[in-house]
Amino acid sequence: MRFDVADASVDVVVLASVFTHMYPRDVRHYLGELGRLLKPSGRALATFFALDETWREAETAGRSSLPMPFELEPGCRFHRESDPLHAIGYAPTWIRGEVDGAGLRIFACRLGTWCRRAAALGYQDTFVLEHR
Repeated sequence: MRFDVADASVDVVVLASVFTHMYPRDVRHYLGELGRLLKPSGRALATFFALDETWREAETAGRSSLPMPFELEPGCRFHRESDPLHAIGYAPTWIRGEVDGAGLRIFACRLGTWCRRAAALGYQDTFVLEHR
């Protein structure tokens, strides 16, 4: 859907535990909406399951609390074969590419504990996005 909000009119958007339950095409669409509706000084907080090297190590060692054994497409994996939207993770290169394609950049990132990362904050991986 397209949000009924004027272009460049929103200061802050929060998407907590949203992109972790969306297919890639839908994440791409809503990142585009963020790029459209955020003011140049606006920011968005969005959570993901980032499939980085620490996730890969935990997954390989069988330590991940939320395994992502199924590949949906390159850069995208999911947890439950019978219910892909239960939990979907994205490779950092996929996230960066889609964020960039929406005219945004990653301002900050805090990795979460969902795959048993040491010294992480929160369960999901938190990204703060802003205009490039």
